[in-house]
Amino acid sequence: GLIFNTISAIMISQRRQIGVMKVIGASFMDIILMYMRIVAIVGIIALVWGIPISLWTSRVLIQKSVDLLNFDTDILKPSFKVIILQVWVSLLMPLLVAVFPIFLQGKEPIANAIKGHSFHTFGVSWIDNVLHKFTGLPRPLLLSLRNSFRRKGRLFLTVITLSIGGSMVLSVFSIKYSIQDTVEKTLGYANYDIQYLLPSFDEGKKIEQSLREIKEIKKIDTAIESFSTMVRDDHTKTMELYLLGVNPSTSFNKPTIIKGRWLSDTRTNEIVVNQMLLRNEKNIKIGDFIKLNINGKESNWKVAGFAAIPRRIDFFVSYKAISNLLDRNERINVLQVQIKNEEQVNVSKLGLKIKNQLLSDGFTIESPIMMKDLVKKEESRSEIIVILLFGMTGLICVIAGLGLMGTMSLSVIERKQEIGIMRSIGASNQNIWWILIVEAMIIGFISSCIAAILAFPISKVLSNHIGENLFETPLFFVYPLSGIIYWMIIALILSVIASLLPAWRATRISVKDVLNYE
Repeated sequence: GLIFNTISAIMISQRRQIGVMKVIGASFMDIILMYMRIVAIVGIIALVWGIPISLWTSRVLIQKSVDLLNFDTDILKPSFKVIILQVWVSLLMPLLVAVFPIFLQGKEPIANAIKGHSFHTFGVSWIDNVLHKFTGLPRPLLLSLRNSFRRKGRLFLTVITLSIGGSMVLSVFSIKYSIQDTVEKTLGYANYDIQYLLPSFDEGKKIEQSLREIKEIKKIDTAIESFSTMVRDDHTKTMELYLLGVNPSTSFNKPTIIKGRWLSDTRTNEIVVNQMLLRNEKNIKIGDFIKLNINGKESNWKVAGFAAIPRRIDFFVSYKAISNLLDRNERINVLQVQIKNEEQVNVSKLGLKIKNQLLSDGFTIESPIMMKDLVKKEESRSEIIVILLFGMTGLICVIAGLGLMGTMSLSVIERKQEIGIMRSIGASNQNIWWILIVEAMIIGFISSCIAAILAFPISKVLSNHIGENLFETPLFFVYPLSGIIYWMIIALILSVIASLLPAWRATRISVKDVLNYE
């Protein structure tokens, strides 16, 4: 759209010169080749600038990514496929797009080109008839409204470009909120601040007594972790799966149930399955019995529900059931701690304090796992994607704004005589400014409405793909209505900015020069 409008602006502004060239002997092909060469030269300049800028940008993004995700890499090689794509975008595609407006202007009769008139058929279509029915509005507003639909083909290209930009902005808002909601729901199961793993089983009551004197601790809960394999109906086995045995009535572990229900206090053979596992084990249904091999012991478990759980946990079962199966009554290998006044306490220092206390009392314990760190890690994985998407949508918005600016500039060029006549009968610079600015705002409003419709399916598809890559499951889809309002405001501001230069040029048109020239 930007290329089409830019070439159209050049061709329309040089209509008379093209007519003169034809008069002195220039052929149709001479006109075509001359302007195609201009497009090729600009494309080559863009390519020469674009390749080094893209390499520098990618280096910066990769460095930010590795810093955020905490790993090192020295690999940064130019991609031949990407360079080919850049050649297509900067050189070949512009040439293909530019053919149509150059062809249209090149075929224009010499008499029309010399006169410089832009002929159109406004007032014939059903849209024009509908616009004529708008009455009672201020005349400058009616003029802006009708001028917006004067060139419908150009309006279509401009609106589509703005709508795509808007739909991408709304999609990024949706993905950002969807990722936040997914992280909250998957990690929200853990209503504790610190977790410890014990290499060997110890008595839970003795551990609680050991930590009784630490005043910062609000509450303690215990659990059993184990690894298992699921035995399928065809007697094949899955890879090793992580299982956590908890007290069903505890407030420490309450995952978001997607389907079914949470564990029952009275039924000890129930199991809650991570929904991510269903990607590979599609045959599991609510109420089915699944067979698990836990430490060499096979047992059947009834599926009570599917839950949104982090990938590291595959199953939740009752603590009583797993402890009986493993003959570990009253013993645990997972310790979970809630702390008082979390905002006022240094959680890391407290975690080490608890560990040292347990070690001094003869317990074997691993380093603390902070829930805040897990949440931050999950958010950092998605932050790069969101930053990249915001960057891409920013570029799209700039291109859309330039396209709108080109449309408004063309409008000013084509209506140069009209603007001169309006000024001659008393229209002030302020009147001209408002007519053009409102015209741009109308286009921006139309595009924002279309963007709101387009964004929903685009957001859904993107959230599914990003969820599959980051979390191995589709995101919990959120389409924020506030994003529509934000984009509508952004689109209107973008429209005003894009109209400022064309409006300023319109006010610089001299009445005397316009009327004499015409």
